[in-house]
Amino acid sequence: MNQNKVVVFFLFLFFHLGIYSQNKIREKSYFEGAYSEVVAYPQFSPYKISSSYTNTENNINNRSNVIGNLTNHYGTHEQKVASWIAFENAPKPKLDGQNVSLFFESVFKSGIGLGISVNSSNFQAKDIRTDKSNAIFNLGLLTRELPNFPSYDMNHLIAYEILLPYQTYNDNSFLHMRYLSFQLGYHFLESSTFDPYVRVGFGLGRERFTDSYLVQSNLTLGSRILLHDQFYLMVEVIGNQYDSHKKTPSPTAANFFREKLDHIWSLTEYSAKFGVGISY
Repeated sequence: MNQNKVVVFFLFLFFHLGIYSQNKIREKSYFEGAYSEVVAYPQFSPYKISSSYTNTENNINNRSNVIGNLTNHYGTHEQKVASWIAFENAPKPKLDGQNVSLFFESVFKSGIGLGISVNSSNFQAKDIRTDKSNAIFNLGLLTRELPNFPSYDMNHLIAYEILLPYQTYNDNSFLHMRYLSFQLGYHFLESSTFDPYVRVGFGLGRERFTDSYLVQSNLTLGSRILLHDQFYLMVEVIGNQYDSHKKTPSPTAANFFREKLDHIWSLTEYSAKFGVGISY
């Protein structure tokens, strides 16, 4: 009985809101608020954002983290292999992120849509590894500065160094972005309950923790679900590219007091977005 009441309630709701009606899409304006979360982050490395994080690339230039200085100089062949295996199989860095935005768009008779959005994005880096050289150096400082701190023989130190990739931490203040984005879209249908569209965008802003200028670009696939002529839900899948630029002194003596804008880092992420809006 209760299930029947739920079914009747939703049928009444759908018909009352006009979800089966053919709502006009073009020659209208839209205003919406939305929230998104990161779902994918290809080749993410905190080290590419800032050298203060541990390099997790497995190559010969990163031997101090792949093998470790102690293991490389004093370890056996088996210990070096164990260090390489531990490094390769330790948790990889992960990226979490949230975005809130306000978006206004005008859709013309041709289906072309022009929009502008205000965005706030926060990112957290998870499973960041501890740098092996720094960890061994800090352990040596503790041994010298604290008389009661236990001392370890070389085999124990090598074992500790081998397992360091599993000693991870999180940075919940990894990146903090604010930017204004301009969007160009195309809406495929003239009138329908669903409003599928594709968009490309370009934005400018700032990143707080690296104190840098931000250039943002995106490709968006999404659809509005027109529950009423003036009310809708929206869902999107977005690919975002962020490029950070910062003013640095010119390296040449003749222009030493001049600054140039250098590319600092790049970040690519894919997000799922949900929101609600009004149209008029």
